[in-house]
Formats: sequence, structure tokens, C-alpha cells
Amino acid sequence: MIGVAKTRGDNHECFVEFARGFLCLYPVIFLGWHDVGQYAQGWHDVVKISDKVVWNTVFLLFFSSFFPYVTKIVAQNFDNKVAQVFYGLIILLVTFFNTLMYRSLAEIPENTAMEAFLEGRKSWFYYDVALKIIGLILSLNIYPPAVMYSILLIMLIFMVPMIARHYR
Repeated sequence: MIGVAKTRGDNHECFVEFARGFLCLYPVIFLGWHDVGQYAQGWHDVVKISDKVVWNTVFLLFFSSFFPYVTKIVAQNFDNKVAQVFYGLIILLVTFFNTLMYRSLAEIPENTAMEAFLEGRKSWFYYDVALKIIGLILSLNIYPPAVMYSILLIMLIFMVPMIARHYR
């Protein structure tokens, strides 16, 4: 409702939802930043960044900041088609800008190892995006939670084997 001041309870509830969203994302962020498998190894070879890399990173972080809010919306309206599609769109935007960030790093001549890193990612990138789009379409037309299940499936197919390979 417009013009209604938030109470202390509303702010506390927002913080709890933010913390819950962060705790759900923290393992993925931790794994990505702490040299798990091939995913993070490309960052060790970055020598130079450009304005394009910075802007792609800013947009990546901007859309990533929506995760706690869309997570709360989806948690409160799990079978709501609009909530699930909004969540799926945020996931796709984060994927898109993450890919643009890596590609813009590879365009810089000093970052010679980034091209090889991207070649390794290409093998599963198209499957990743295709499964996300299929989940989004299914959420829109048939079964609203399909986007959530497609993301879980993607994590099981790609992240779990990557982590397992790292610890062998």
C-alpha cells in the first residue's frame, strides 16, 4: 500500500529474507571464488580488465542483487506463474551478464588464458542456457515451479561433477 510506513517487524522480515537468500547463494559464491574446479581458475590468469568488463560486472551484480527479493516472492507464491517467471528471468540475466563479462575479459590481448578457459565452458554453456529457457517456458505455460526444478537440475548436472572432479 502506498504511503504506509514500514514497521520494525517489516524491516526485520526483509532482513531475514535477505539473509536466507544470501545463505542459499553463499555456497555457490564461495565455490566460485575459492578455486573449485575449472570455474574459478580463469580468474588467476586475468592480467588486465577494461571498462567493458567493469560494466558487465556492474550489471551482473545489479541483477544478482534481486535474488533475495525474488526468492522471497517465490517462497510466498510458489505456484504463481508470474513469480516463477520473474525468478527465471533474473537467473537468465545473471547468466547473460556473467557470460558477457568472461567474453569481454577474453577480448583483452593480455588475458591469453581466458580464451582457453572459455573454450572449456562452451561445452556445457549451451546446455545450461537451454535448460534454463526450457524451465522458463514450462513455468510460463504448464507448471510454474518448473524453472526452479530446471535450475536444481542444472546444479546437479554441472556443479556437482565439477566439485567432485576438484576433490579427486
